[in-house]
Amino acid sequence: MKKKYYVEGMTCAACCVHVEEAVNKIKAVKSASVNLFSKELFVESNVDVTKEIIKNVSKAGYKVILEDEYVFVEKKDYKKIKMIISLSLSVVLMYFAMGHMLGLPVFTFMKDLNNAVVLVLIQVVLALSVIIINNNYFVNGFKKLFILKPNMDSLIAIGSSCSFLYSLYSYIMIIINNGNLEVVKELFHNLYFDSSAMILALVSLGKFLEGSSTKKTQKSIKDLIKLIPDTALLCDEMGNYRKVLLKEVKEKDIVLVKQGMIIPVDGKVISGLASVDESRITGESVPVLKEVNDEVISSSIVISGSIKVKAEKVMEDTTISKIIKLVDEASNSKAPISRFADKVAGIFAFIVIAISLIAFSIYMLLGFDLSFALNIAISVLVISCPCALGLATPVAIMVGTGVAAKHHLIIKSAAVLENSNKIKNIVFDKTGTITYGKPEVVDIISYQEPNDFVLKIAYSLESLSSHPFAYAINNKANNLNLEKYEVNDFETIEGVGLKGVINNKIYYAGNLKGLSLLKNNILSKDIENQIDRIYQNGSNIIIVYNEKEIIGLIVIKDKVKENASQAIKYLKNLGIKPIIVTGDKLEVAKKVANEVGIDEVIAQVMPVDKAKVVKDIKTNNQGLVAMVGDGVNDAIALVEADVSFAIGNGTDVAVDSCDIILLTNDLMAIYTAIKLSKKVMKTIKMNLFWAFFYNCIGISLASGILYPSFGILLTPMIGALSMSISSLFVVTNALTINRFKVNEDKKAKGEIKMNEVSLFIPNMNCGHCQARIKGALDKIKGLEDIEVKLETKTVSFSTEKEKLIQKAIKSIEKEGYQVVR
Repeated sequence: MKKKYYVEGMTCAACCVHVEEAVNKIKAVKSASVNLFSKELFVESNVDVTKEIIKNVSKAGYKVILEDEYVFVEKKDYKKIKMIISLSLSVVLMYFAMGHMLGLPVFTFMKDLNNAVVLVLIQVVLALSVIIINNNYFVNGFKKLFILKPNMDSLIAIGSSCSFLYSLYSYIMIIINNGNLEVVKELFHNLYFDSSAMILALVSLGKFLEGSSTKKTQKSIKDLIKLIPDTALLCDEMGNYRKVLLKEVKEKDIVLVKQGMIIPVDGKVISGLASVDESRITGESVPVLKEVNDEVISSSIVISGSIKVKAEKVMEDTTISKIIKLVDEASNSKAPISRFADKVAGIFAFIVIAISLIAFSIYMLLGFDLSFALNIAISVLVISCPCALGLATPVAIMVGTGVAAKHHLIIKSAAVLENSNKIKNIVFDKTGTITYGKPEVVDIISYQEPNDFVLKIAYSLESLSSHPFAYAINNKANNLNLEKYEVNDFETIEGVGLKGVINNKIYYAGNLKGLSLLKNNILSKDIENQIDRIYQNGSNIIIVYNEKEIIGLIVIKDKVKENASQAIKYLKNLGIKPIIVTGDKLEVAKKVANEVGIDEVIAQVMPVDKAKVVKDIKTNNQGLVAMVGDGVNDAIALVEADVSFAIGNGTDVAVDSCDIILLTNDLMAIYTAIKLSKKVMKTIKMNLFWAFFYNCIGISLASGILYPSFGILLTPMIGALSMSISSLFVVTNALTINRFKVNEDKKAKGEIKMNEVSLFIPNMNCGHCQARIKGALDKIKGLEDIEVKLETKTVSFSTEKEKLIQKAIKSIEKEGYQVVR
């Protein structure tokens, strides 16, 4: 089982490591993952271990809150107020401490050392005020230090405390020696009240900026949550409709969805007719006509018309809720590349404290004064940044999974995102993957009986099957209004076809392999040649026969997806080898492979053997192997692959056997996933390099290693500022993933793909509205094929740039209209 909890009291990456260590000590726990930003703890275990989790995490110094008990409250941003006050007081403190040294105009009493007691008292009050405002660093820091779980707060607290206490000691000595100007002057140089306060102020500034940036990393999930309406129009027992909160809608309830409204549930249309925009889920920009018995997806928008929907899935069971859950879990998971950084972050504070003490001891032994050695020790403490190490991976993963969701990709874990970067071979199933999976009957060939009889026999058998070819035959028979025969002793023969007794006679519908299982050879040379010609043309055949003769052939063809060849081309450009593995005849598979540009084909493979084929490819080829299938017939092969893609239709978001779900039928989504993976991994490696490089160089400089030769020495204030900038760099660099665009490679090859945009304008009610919107869009250069349709209240145009889409939306809104994308 997998459960989510919330953890309070975490302030840095080391905290996450300590919480995970505490939870992983529980024997029944399989895995634990903590997210610093969302404060979420995901635990996978064999049994419920909630009590043990609360106990262990509490011992580590943190508080666990159950998911059901957690209530998020948008609090007033006191951090910003505290940061501004801290900085303001620290600047004033700097003026009183260093104003005369910086050549600033100062008060007269500040020039006379006889007033040192009063002057320093002002510094004490200001520094103490900043410390009280930022007391959380001391409370959390020393609390974790005392239980031997030091974190970043511990380092800040030690550094600031040492500065303040040493300065306080110097102030006491100034009071004792008041009047002895020589001693007072020397003691005055040992005051570091400004450092004790500025360290806290600069760290608070860095934390505030870091927090502002990390909020943006969760924007994608927040955008998904906005797709869920708060209310619905529920039909009561009297047939009247009333507005209720979405949580009040139950399964089998009837909801009314009018023009411009968002469909609140997954369900089936029971009455009405409507044009529905499903692009939020499937990515298909063309509205879909929904009528009675059609399925509808939650978060879709009714563009025109109105429908009554019987709820089949509500609240957390709806498609959009499952997508949000999967994205949330993926963004909170950890990539293998982060393991080393997590281990370092866990012991980082101990290492830094040790280096600080060693540096202090060395300079004291070398004969430097206490003030100098203490300055070095404090600089080492405050310049180190465990957060940069801890943030390097999770922020990039969080942004990456969110961007994937925007591109209609559900990536189930961070490990999958990392592995996708290493794919060198992709195995494609043919039917439903490279082709649309909606084959059509293109010809019926009969030998003894009429065509309708051949089709009726096949229809009677195939109506009991879920094979894609059954869809084609059933659809053809329904269009001709044919009736089925009663079938007895129905049987599915794996890899062969179907068998059943009709009118006391055994009939079969299947492939050539089935004929070889009969006692008598009923396949004539002429029919065999005819079958070969059909296969070479790229079509499939259902052979209808009994135990004595072949009564006819049903020719079926499945169209190749429109952009399949383009997707294969781009995958090859990434150095990835595509392979088709299918149960179809070799001739049919080769025809499709040639059409899309795939060189290697493995045909006539039964579903149970596809996993073995994938395993063989993994053994004989370098790099990881991916499998692309429908998530049902290919389940075993998908599990066997290093990375598995399942082609969805907008509702298949819970395919357990796959790693990445494509909510769209567009094969370019596979290319998008791999390109995004490369972008995310590049960002993570850059972040990790920066984090290690910064800490190695920063701690070395702070320890005074260059002071004997070059006289270079860092002050604690510069150290604190550097630490804040380091964390901010990592977060900001991760946010660049938001600028990811699939068409970057296409531009380089001169193959720019235009984005086709469709917008819904619910309050466009007349011709004047239509003209105003059209006029606003005509002013924007770079928009093509602009259409403003009053009857459907939609606006459509094409552009290659995302920023022009945003500009168009703002222009329409500026005219006073609502825009739903």
